[in-house]
Parts: sequence; C-alpha cells; structure tokens
Amino acid sequence: SILDDTLALSIPSRYLLWHYRSKHESLIAFSNSEYYDNKLLTFPSPDNIESKVRLVRVNGFYDKGKTRQNRQEAEAVVKDIEKRLSDEVLRKRSIGVVTFSSVQQILIEDLLSDLFVSRPDLEEIALNNEEPLFIKNLENVQGDERDIILFSVGYGSDSEGRVSMNFGPLNRVGGERRLNVAVSRARYEMTIFSTLRSDQIDLNKTSAVGVAGLKRFLEYAEKGERIHLERQIETTEKASVEDLIAKKIRELGYDVHTHVGASGYKIDIAIVDDKNSGKYLLGIICDGENYRRTKTTRDREVVQSSVLRMLGWNICRVWTLDWWENPSEVIQSIKEAIERAKSKMPEPLIEKGSIESFAASMSDEVVAETTGGIGEMNQETKEGGQESYQYAFLPMTTFPAEDFLSYENANYIIQQINQVIEVEAPISRSLLCKRVLSSWNISRLGSRINTYFDTLFNRIQGVRKTEGDFASFWKSEEQMNAYITFRPISDRVALDLPPAEVANGIKHILESQISLPAKDLSRVTAQLFGFARTGNNVDTAMYQGMREAVKRGYIKVENGRATIL
Repeated sequence: SILDDTLALSIPSRYLLWHYRSKHESLIAFSNSEYYDNKLLTFPSPDNIESKVRLVRVNGFYDKGKTRQNRQEAEAVVKDIEKRLSDEVLRKRSIGVVTFSSVQQILIEDLLSDLFVSRPDLEEIALNNEEPLFIKNLENVQGDERDIILFSVGYGSDSEGRVSMNFGPLNRVGGERRLNVAVSRARYEMTIFSTLRSDQIDLNKTSAVGVAGLKRFLEYAEKGERIHLERQIETTEKASVEDLIAKKIRELGYDVHTHVGASGYKIDIAIVDDKNSGKYLLGIICDGENYRRTKTTRDREVVQSSVLRMLGWNICRVWTLDWWENPSEVIQSIKEAIERAKSKMPEPLIEKGSIESFAASMSDEVVAETTGGIGEMNQETKEGGQESYQYAFLPMTTFPAEDFLSYENANYIIQQINQVIEVEAPISRSLLCKRVLSSWNISRLGSRINTYFDTLFNRIQGVRKTEGDFASFWKSEEQMNAYITFRPISDRVALDLPPAEVANGIKHILESQISLPAKDLSRVTAQLFGFARTGNNVDTAMYQGMREAVKRGYIKVENGRATIL
C-alpha cells in the first residue's frame, strides 16, 4: 500500500490519536490494544461498565467441501435483523452486516431477500432510510459504518467436527488490516455470530497474523474487554485528589469507580447509578494528571467536555484549589450534581470552580494562548462569541401533577416560566414547556396542557418571537435585538436551537473560514453545536440559522456557497 511505501522511505509519520466513531469504548478497545499500541484516545460512555461487543454461539457447521457456507449462522443473522426491524425502538439504529467470506455474504443476501418477499414492510424500513442496511464481506467493507454491526464468521468446524486453519482473506498478507477495518465499523453495538470458538484456532498450524488476530478477537468477545485492559491498570503509592474525593463520595453510600476508560483518556471519578448498576450516573472531571496531559485549552475545556456530553454523560467539574480550600463545599456541590443527574438534568460544564482556580490550573503559556488571559476572555464574551449554557434548575413541586391545570396554580407556573426565561433565554417554546413540566413530574405535553401554556404565555414578562413553526422566548426586546453570542454545548436537541443563535455560530465559523459551500457550512455548524451526525432535524435547524444569518446581514449565499460579509 501507499502507507507501506512511505514508511519504507522513512517519511515522518504521526498517529491520528482521537477516535470518535465508537460511542462505546468496548467497540474500539480491541483494535486500540491489538493494532494501535493503545495510543488512540477514546472516550468512555456512561454505560461503560458493560461491553457492547456480544458473542452469540450458533449451533451449526461450516460446509467446507461444498458450498463453503455456514447456513445456521446466516439464518441467525437474518433472524436478528428481522427482530430489530420489527421493533419500533430497535429499528431506529442503522444496521450493517459483515461476513468473513463472499460466499457467506451471498447466502445472507439470499435469505434476507426471501424475508423481504414475505415482509415487504421490513424491506421499506431497512433500505429507504438515511443509512440503509448493507451486507458486505471483509474485502469491501472499508469506509462503511453503522450504528449496529452484525458479524458472521462463517468458518468453523465441519459436519465431522474438523476445523481447517484456512480463513480466506485472513490467511493472506495484510489479513490483520482487513480484520482491523472490519471490527471497527460499529458506533453503538457489535454482535458476532459464530460457530467457531477461539480455542479451536491452533496457531501452531498457521503463521498468518490475521488468523492470530481472529483468535484474539474471539477471545475478546467471549471474555469481555477486561482481558485486554488489565495490563493498562496503573497503581500509585500516594493518594491523589481524585482518590480522596472518591473516598468521601463512597462514605455517602455511593458505588464509585476511578480512572474510568480503556485508553489514555480517563474519567477521573464515575458514580454508579444506584438504580442501574450497568450505568454511571455522574462523571467528575478534576484538574489532575488527565488534565495536565492534555496540551491545549480548547481540548481541555471544549472538545473533551463536548464529546462526553454527546456520549450522554452528566459532567461535574472539580478544581483542586477549591477542594483544598473548602472540601465540604465541593462535596455539597457534588451531592447537588448527583440529585440533578437523577432528575435527568445535565450538569453545567464548569460548576462552582472560581475563575482564579481556573487560571491557576493552566500554565502561563496556555493562558497566553487563550487570547491574552482571563480578563480578555471575559471581554471577548461581551463582544460576541461562545458562552456556556446556564440551566434553570426548578425544584420539584409539592403539588400533584393532576393539579397543573388548576386555576389557583397559574401564578406559580407563570413564576416558573419567568425563572426559566431569565436564566436560559433565548429558549425554544418546546424546551421552556419541558423545563416547567419536568418540575411537575409530567413527561408529556398533551393538547390540553399545550393550549393552557398559550394562555399563560400571554401573562409572562418575557418576549415571544415566532419564525414560521419555531417559537422562542427572550428576556426583552433589547436582548433579542442585541444578541450576538451562541452556546455550543448544551442538552438541547437541534430543533430547540434559536435561529438567531445558530446564525451567530455561523458568523463565528465564517470569520475564520471566509467562505464555505452551504452544505459544508451546515455540517460544520452542526458539529459546533455538538451534533456529530446530521439528519432532517439537524439540517432544518442549520438552514434556519443560515437564513437568519442572511437576514441579519452576516453572510450572503450565492450558487450554493456562503460567504462572510
């Protein structure tokens, strides 16, 4: 390959270290350990406790002498596809099938076609969506990715129980690269259907690197990710701040894990959800070794936190100086963060850490990198740019949910609405309603409640602005007319982003890029606001923001290209 030639010529090389595709570390941990010397920086997810790589044992055989197919495995794969497509929740995740041979690929395609003849509704779901189902073999899956990847190994013992050490492409030179590509295609879940066991592969009978990789991959799927992670565990003789904080949290009765993660990046402290032992309730990031190891302020303060929030973490930040000065206050803030996480409200990115603590935790060199120091950062916020999202945390009401529509509670609800607007404006109508209903323990905005909100909105202090189907609320006319900032990191869905805020983000991007194709600008803006993948809702929100940017005179769009004015 070109890569081999450049390495042979001693051309300087550099790893691309940050990995974003896999939304669960177990999906990339094998490749990271086996092929990248654990140099990839991956991010743990809140459900990191349980592996998302699952092995399904199939009672079948490899028809080595005739068809070279494994029919039982193929039937198991198609049955799993049918189950997923028939379920309204499971079908939301895209599916890809990877086989270890082309003949096994053909068999699965044939069986799936037979299924679609009897169930044309499933064919519509599988093929007519943003990411249609694919079936590919080891040789041609390069570059593809899906939410769910289903593997059919195909090879295994024949009808008489004999296992051949011939595994097709894996036996050839470069077979390990094909395996690496194949096992790193999944975003959320990977299921391996196999009649072959790892202990049936005898490495004394073959020297193929790809076959050795297959044996270790099956071991990984059989026994879980910990067999590859044990050698990464580091021990220290003296207790760190993270360990002291974790000890205090354990004394509160919580199950706490420290240094959570399969790569060089770790969540310092993770609190296990007492209602779901397979998931973390809250992640705590400190300014310890992980913090110091990250070289730039942007990576520490923006990128890492943004990625963790996209993965679903509730994040709380703790600064060392705050801990040494007042540990009881820090523990109290963590207890409050836990309660907010239990009520499904995301954490602010930086909580209770003083600006002095933030400045002290950075080197002089990095402070200079952030446009001259803390004072200038504050000035930049005033003049336009990024702001952190502030959340209005409404306490749970003491009234029963059925009293929400009672006339005597109207003034109380109006007070709640005003409180949310004061903190979170500009805010979409749907998110404003959601914030209030959450405090009443009401999960659904029905038609009666929706109509009642419209009545209450006529009595509030804020200003309502309607643009097509999108309604937003502002503190005042002055805020609406003078709004020049944007808040890229929050829990908002795309359709909750005010067009004016998206327009400010677009202006921010084009001030450095000058001009971009409108499609690329939409994608980059979506990434700025934390959306790794685009779709109808995301595209709609971005193009609404683009139209607002044109209306405000920030940009012009001609021939499908946006340019800063």
